[in-house]
Amino acid sequence: MVLTKALERSEQRSTKPKGLSRKEVIAVCKKVEDPELFLDIYTLGLIYEITINDSPKIIEGTKELGPQIHILMTFTTPMCPYGPQMVQELETQLELAGADIEKTSIEITFDPPWKPSEDLRDMMGI
Repeated sequence: MVLTKALERSEQRSTKPKGLSRKEVIAVCKKVEDPELFLDIYTLGLIYEITINDSPKIIEGTKELGPQIHILMTFTTPMCPYGPQMVQELETQLELAGADIEKTSIEITFDPPWKPSEDLRDMMGI
């Protein structure tokens, strides 16, 4: 009887949608490279905010929503020709991360405008 209950609890946990941790989302961001600068979008400082909501929610008492990820990011310039490509690549990499993410939203902002950090400037030789 005790073993059966333990197995039931284990099955319940394994069927709960699994999201990504902040550390895992950062690792995914580090896989996406700016094609002009040849550095990843996280190292470049293009990622301003990562919000993870992994608390399931019940909608209309019937559907359980799984983990949700919201990323606030920018581009090196508002007219960055590779911006849409980088967003698409980030979405693809998040899907490939293997988590059961209900919703991923990527919001673009230019407030504040991107400015490379001193460390990044040194790394880029500028």
